[in-house]
Amino acid sequence: MVSIREESIFGKHCIVGTHSDIQGDVKFGDYCRLNSNVQIASKCMFGSFVFIYPMVVFTNDPLPPSNNLIGCTVDDFSQIAAGSIILPGVSIGKHCLIGANSLISKSVADYEFHAGNPAVRIGKVNHIWSKENKRPHYPWPYNFDRGLPWSEMGFDEWTKTEEGKIYAL
Repeated sequence: MVSIREESIFGKHCIVGTHSDIQGDVKFGDYCRLNSNVQIASKCMFGSFVFIYPMVVFTNDPLPPSNNLIGCTVDDFSQIAAGSIILPGVSIGKHCLIGANSLISKSVADYEFHAGNPAVRIGKVNHIWSKENKRPHYPWPYNFDRGLPWSEMGFDEWTKTEEGKIYAL
């Protein structure tokens, strides 16, 4: 079962895993993937191609209980690994990686890798090497394409298409 509350908006080709709970007034871009048991508080906004792995929680109440709800923002192509908690008002930039079981209490700049509890900046994502080939794994669209619009042509070629130009790096 999945719970999606009122006034939530999804872009095209989004996937929501079982036992996920999406509170009202949440916005998703295109091709977002939410694994199972993801909890998203109201007022959160997500760009396109954001992947959220199991047991991630996005919060919105800085001083519970209150009427002052402040959602989180996650920009295009970011990855939020399993078990992470994102606190109210945090912004996560483009092409970021949040390590598993991280507590994110401060905003994350574009192309950064943060991990830990509390999370700290580990470095830039393009310094993380692929285990499949001897090059940087991030930005990840160059190394992963299953079920994505560039699977037939590669990410660079896709960004030259009408659809791809919208999301070009």
